[in-house]
Amino acid sequence: MLEYSVVFHRASGGKDGNAKGNTIDEIFVVPVCSILSITPRAYLDFLLEAGALHRAADVVAAANLRRRDTAAAETLRREVRSILTAAEVDALTPPLPPIAW
Repeated sequence: MLEYSVVFHRASGGKDGNAKGNTIDEIFVVPVCSILSITPRAYLDFLLEAGALHRAADVVAAANLRRRDTAAAETLRREVRSILTAAEVDALTPPLPPIAW
């Protein structure tokens, strides 16, 4: 079992919203224990291929991280971990054969 840190950040542009002058406004870190013993890069590739990283990013994007609510932040971390863990379980669980009635 390995531990990874999945880091989400929101950036805002400069005065005119262009890419130059981007600053990171918010960072949200989710420690994740994975049953996949692979490199961090391979884990990132896996999460991207499974679509889990995009689903988790959507959940984080919808959250109001500006509040200093530790209970809400922990709930959000659990939700993100659930999404990432489900992707691992789906990848490691073989599909069930059709049931013949």
